Amino acid sequence: MRTVSCSTGYGGTATSITCGSNLAWSSSSGCTTVCGDSRKYGSEGCDDGNTNSMDGCSSSCAVEAGYTCSGGTTSTRDTCVDTNDCSGNTCRSGSTCSDLRPPNNGYDCVCTNSRANEVLRWPSSGATTNDRVNLPSSTYFVDGATKTALTISLWMQSSDTEYALLSYNVANQDNTILLWYDNTDGLQLWLNNAYRVLHSPSATYRVNDNMWHMLTVTWLSSSGAIDVWIDGVRRYQYTGFQTGFAIPTSGGHMVLGQEQDSVNGGYVLSQGYVGYMAQFYLWTSVLTNDQIATLYLGTAAPNVAIAYCDVVGNVAGGITFVLQRDANMCVDSVMYWNGASTTNRVDIAANTFFPNRNTCDWTFSGWFKFTGSGKGLISWATSGQDNAFLLYYYTSSADFYINGAIGMTFTYPSGQAWTDNTWRHIVFTREDASGRNRIYVNGVLMASSESNIGYCIPGGVIVLGQEQDCEQGCWDVNQAYSGSIGMFYGYNREATQSDVSALYIATSVANVPSGWIFGFDSCQNSAPMVGSVTFASRAAEGFPR
Repeated sequence: MRTVSCSTGYGGTATSITCGSNLAWSSSSGCTTVCGDSRKYGSEGCDDGNTNSMDGCSSSCAVEAGYTCSGGTTSTRDTCVDTNDCSGNTCRSGSTCSDLRPPNNGYDCVCTNSRANEVLRWPSSGATTNDRVNLPSSTYFVDGATKTALTISLWMQSSDTEYALLSYNVANQDNTILLWYDNTDGLQLWLNNAYRVLHSPSATYRVNDNMWHMLTVTWLSSSGAIDVWIDGVRRYQYTGFQTGFAIPTSGGHMVLGQEQDSVNGGYVLSQGYVGYMAQFYLWTSVLTNDQIATLYLGTAAPNVAIAYCDVVGNVAGGITFVLQRDANMCVDSVMYWNGASTTNRVDIAANTFFPNRNTCDWTFSGWFKFTGSGKGLISWATSGQDNAFLLYYYTSSADFYINGAIGMTFTYPSGQAWTDNTWRHIVFTREDASGRNRIYVNGVLMASSESNIGYCIPGGVIVLGQEQDCEQGCWDVNQAYSGSIGMFYGYNREATQSDVSALYIATSVANVPSGWIFGFDSCQNSAPMVGSVTFASRAAEGFPR
C-alpha cells in the first residue's frame, strides 16, 4: 500500500493508493482536482458540490450550456442559474417569449392565439386558388441572410393525389423550396428548381393515405443531406442533393397549400391542397434526432423561424378552423376532461368492437391522471347489468366490479394514491375460465383475485369518465371523472406480463402489442368523445411517453 499527499482540493483514484479526505491520485497526472467537493480548483469551470449533470455544472465540473455559474472559490461552491434567453429576443405579434430550461437551450415564442390549438381544413368542394396561407419572407426572414439548412415539420391528413404542401419562391427563381406530392413520383423535395423523390406513391409509409401523419424533412447545404421522418421515425436518407446551395430570403414569398409559378402568383387550382394540416414549423437549422422525437410527442424545438402561431394568423380563402377532436387528430395527444359533467365522457359500443357479443376475456390498458374520489373511471353496462364491469376509485383504494359485485379491491400503497394528479399506467385483465382478475400499475402486477368464474359480458356500452347506472344513461355528476387519459386500448384477450410491459414502455400505437380492438390513440379507430372532452397535447399535460 502506497500513501500520497496532495494539496487541499486535489485528489484522484488508483489501485493500491490511499489518499486522505478530499484527496485523489491519478497515476498518470498525479494530484487532480476533485469534482463535486464544493471547492473550485485548477481547471474546474465550476463546482456546485455534486457530480450531477443537467443542473448547470456537469458531472465533470464544466459549465453547461444555457447556464451561468458564479461564487465558486477554493472554499465555497458555485451557484448555477439558467440563462435568460429571452433577453434581447423579440417574438412576433401574437406570441410571448418563454425561456427554455436546459437541455433545450434557447427560447420559445408561445402563441397567445387560441386558434393555435385547432386544425386547418382545406375545402374539397368550392376550392379556389385563394385557399392558402401566405407567409412573406420580409416578415419571417427579417435578417435577409441566405439560409443553408432547413427543417420543415407539419401534421397532415389527406388522400389528395396532387398538391403542394409548401411553396417558396424568390424573384427569377421558381421552386426555390417546394414540398410536393403527386401520384406519379410521390412525395418530393424541390430546391432551386431541382427535385428529389422522398417516397413513392406505393410506399408503405406514404403520407397520402387519409391518416394523420407528422412529416418532417431536413436538408443541410454543406453535405446535401436529406432526412425524412414520418411519425417520428426516420424513413429516408440521401446525401448530395443541391450541395452548396444557399436559399435566398430577400423578396421571397412562402405559401402553404398552393404552388407558386412566380412570387405570390401563377397559382393553379388543381395544384391546391385538400385535407387537414396542423402544427406547421420551419427552422433554418437541422434539428437533432432527439428534437424530432420530442416534436412528435408535442414539444417544439427552440429558435423556430416560422411557427404554427404565424400560420393561423395568415389564413386566406376558404380554409377553415376545426377542433382537433372533430378532425380526429389524436396521435400526439391525450384525452382531456374539461371539468366534471354528466355529458363529458367517451362512449364505446361494445357490440361494435366485440362483435361476438359475449366477451369473456378482456384487457383495458391506459395512462390516467386525475383527482377526486368516488368516480367512475371505466364503466361497462348492458341492458341487464349496469355494473357488468366497473373500475371505481376513491382516495385510498379502487374497486373492481364484475357482474354487479366487487371482484377485487385494490388499496393503494403508501404514498401512491391514484388521486394525486400524477400519470400512472393502469392495466386490468380478466380471464373467465378461472375467474382471474389482475391489476397492473406502471408495468408491475399489484393485485389479483378470482371471481365470477365463467362470466361473459353480452354486448353493451363501455364508457370512460362516467359511471352508468343503466346502459348508456342514468348519470350522476358526482361520479364524473376529472382528468386526462392517454393511450387507452382494449383487447378481447387476457394480456400477459410481456404484453403489459410492452404497453407500459410504448410511445405510440406503432409499438403497442398487436390485436387491440379499440384505441383512441389510433386515429382511424378513435373512441367518440362526448361533451367538452377534447384532445390536449402530450406536452401540455406532462404525458410521460
